[in-house]
Amino acid sequence: MILASSLALGLTACGDDTETVASAPPASETAGVEIVGAWARTSPMEVTLGAAYMTITSAVDDELTDVRVDPSIAATAEIHEMVMAMSSDTTMAMSSDTTMSMSSDTTMSMSSDTTMMGSGEMVMQEVESIAIPAGEAVELKPGGYHVMLIDLVAPLEIGQEFDVVLTFANAGEVTVTVVVADEAP
Repeated sequence: MILASSLALGLTACGDDTETVASAPPASETAGVEIVGAWARTSPMEVTLGAAYMTITSAVDDELTDVRVDPSIAATAEIHEMVMAMSSDTTMAMSSDTTMSMSSDTTMSMSSDTTMMGSGEMVMQEVESIAIPAGEAVELKPGGYHVMLIDLVAPLEIGQEFDVVLTFANAGEVTVTVVVADEAP
């Protein structure tokens, strides 16, 4: 029961958030990568999952390949995305990392990173990387790509700040300060 409650609250931390706040955290720019609006949602007591969001732009084609956070914040950080999962008898979860082939008898084959769940549910899945096309803003946001914080040491509280280290294929490591808030900046 506690595990189910924690998972439900963890998924809420990654869910869609349409409200905005007028002020935004400062931008970080290093090695041709600009990161703006870095924030994390507050987390309720006894929840061990959190999520951080931001918008990333690169001057050249690049790829976000890894994330990490100080162990005083969370044991692990991973790159995740939310995808729609369908029941196995109708359709399947599709993401940028999913491949599908259909033969003439309509049998589906799926790559190993496809998650089958109940009809219409949103599920999280880890991704290897996120492409950052030159000059295009890629938004890590509730309901989409995000930095998943796993095994939080303590709940994330409004006004708290912490650093997340992002590793890019071309730009290398970029550290961004994340501000904890109830709503997106």
